[in-house]
Amino acid sequence: MIKKVENINPKSKFLTPQGWRTPKFVWEDLEYGHRDLTKKGVKTHRERLIRLGITPNMTEDEAREHLKRRD
Repeated sequence: MIKKVENINPKSKFLTPQGWRTPKFVWEDLEYGHRDLTKKGVKTHRERLIRLGITPNMTEDEAREHLKRRD
């Protein structure tokens, strides 16, 4: 599920004519935990993980092992 959430710890900024700004809200995929400024960015990342066969309940080490066996 993709949801718009408040940006508590801003890590990214964007340049406007008034200077650098941090977004007040960002999009987050609640299953995979990925955050992005745009909803399209979150969808693209999620689709990529699904194509690679990575599930939300995999640990980082399991995901790396899965990708090594896949190649």
